[in-house]
Amino acid sequence: MKNKLFIFLLCFAFKANYKANATNLITSFKIFSDTNYIYTYPKSFLISPFYAQRNFLIKLSPTTGRNSTFIPNMSDAFGINIGYGNFRLQLATKFPNTTQSIEDKVKSTYTDINLQILKRKFIIELSYKNIIGFVDKDYQKIKPTDPMVYANPNMRVIYAKLNYTHIFSDKFSARAAYRLMERQKRSAGSWLLTGGLSYLRLGSTGRTGNANAFLDPNVRPDFGEYGTVRNMTAIGISVLGGYGHTFVYKKFFFTAMGVVGLETERGIYQITTNKEITDFFITPAFDIKAVLGYNHHHWFAGISAHLETNQFRMGDARGSAIYETVGIFVGRRIEKDKIFRKKKK
Repeated sequence: MKNKLFIFLLCFAFKANYKANATNLITSFKIFSDTNYIYTYPKSFLISPFYAQRNFLIKLSPTTGRNSTFIPNMSDAFGINIGYGNFRLQLATKFPNTTQSIEDKVKSTYTDINLQILKRKFIIELSYKNIIGFVDKDYQKIKPTDPMVYANPNMRVIYAKLNYTHIFSDKFSARAAYRLMERQKRSAGSWLLTGGLSYLRLGSTGRTGNANAFLDPNVRPDFGEYGTVRNMTAIGISVLGGYGHTFVYKKFFFTAMGVVGLETERGIYQITTNKEITDFFITPAFDIKAVLGYNHHHWFAGISAHLETNQFRMGDARGSAIYETVGIFVGRRIEKDKIFRKKKK
């Protein structure tokens, strides 16, 4: 009798433990957030005006000689964000630039498209930049009689990037800082893992003969056979790891996200003499974002910053494509029921 009772209790304990483990296994695959840390506004509209200052530059550093830092005439942006749930629409226009410098004498044209999908457990970011018209910012070190010698209105840069970032913790919300349809209630952080694809094309097509190279004739000897490159293409695959954390004090918050790693790239260089050079190289990569703001049930405001780089090589020379943006935003969430009030019967 005792043996039967023991076997019965053993089978019952095994069954209960099996059900508990099966339940934990199933819930571990569900994507959810900890409501003690994150508050969601699922049925609210969002409207948020913003102002952003954008900077993009290409820097080439030979082992000897003068650096070349190319910058476009990029106007600041002013616009508005409109959102509902996971949907977000951004409309922006150029902001008048009143400063007077050499880059203002070059009329740059640019297309800047950014698509961002933020979920509880991952972020997908797609960016595309097409910029025409640059000036060598380092011309001041030479003090030329005619600064426009160092301007290239036909220099063109195409930069595209696709990143996937996985968020490991259910207590950390990237959407609270960048989508504003959630609110981080308590301080929390998460490890981040990012995989990315990048495409960079640098060239110039507006000049004739050997001058078709985008580097200024005075600095071409410092770059050896790469001094007369007219088109350069770098295609890369990157893996980065890092950490993101949000510090909360009452209704104020500070969110910082950073990842660092390595990028493997294939470079293709077209010389003006119709020669083509192919190279493979590994470069460091990093991506840093930060937001300081105020987030209440209805009103929110803040300052955001983003820095991303793409490293490449031209022989022994090192190159960097650097994109920086700093923005100010303010906005309000409006409940759906307050806009579409149901008529009383």
